Amino acid sequence: MNRERIRQILATATTDPDPAVQLAGVRGLLRLGEPRGQEAWLEYVTRTDGDLDAFERDARLFEALAAVVDFPFPEAQATLAGFLREPDALPDGLLMSIGAALGKIRHPQTFDLLIELLAHSSGFVAGAAATALGELGDRLAVPHLIALADERHGDWFYPSTQAILALGRLGGHQACMFLTHAVQGSEIRESALEALAMLAQANPES
Repeated sequence: MNRERIRQILATATTDPDPAVQLAGVRGLLRLGEPRGQEAWLEYVTRTDGDLDAFERDARLFEALAAVVDFPFPEAQATLAGFLREPDALPDGLLMSIGAALGKIRHPQTFDLLIELLAHSSGFVAGAAATALGELGDRLAVPHLIALADERHGDWFYPSTQAILALGRLGGHQACMFLTHAVQGSEIRESALEALAMLAQANPES
């Protein structure tokens, strides 16, 4: 069976009534680098039919994240960023998953986008962006993450703790100095201890 016939089979699958079959077709086309796969992924995650309730929409998006992490493309990054910029319609767990996915999609514009989202009014979005920056691995994010870790969000420490853990993933002298200070009696000392352990694990000889 030649590639064109396989492409046709996968493309047909993207219009199947079963969402699982649709997504399998999308993954297959993305694996082959077919533009139709990118189009089908975008259609899959942005579908707004009247018969699709919020739970089904969220489930589709969650399942589609793995496909685009494995086979990323620029338009997916922009689409996921759009979900984070208007987070009210999405559950918190999904926002965190989108943030983590963005960190694994190493598109050139991802860094600037995530830095912008650190200042988002939603603490879940800011925390998701911090997690993503830790995944991205660019130490230019360290000063921005330190600023978020230092912010106070009332009695809620999620954004700060995610920034702290991202610092543990990124490492470097500036991150290490901040984390060493943060374990001295701050409200986020538990996360700082975990982040220091991550640093030590990543640099066993230092």
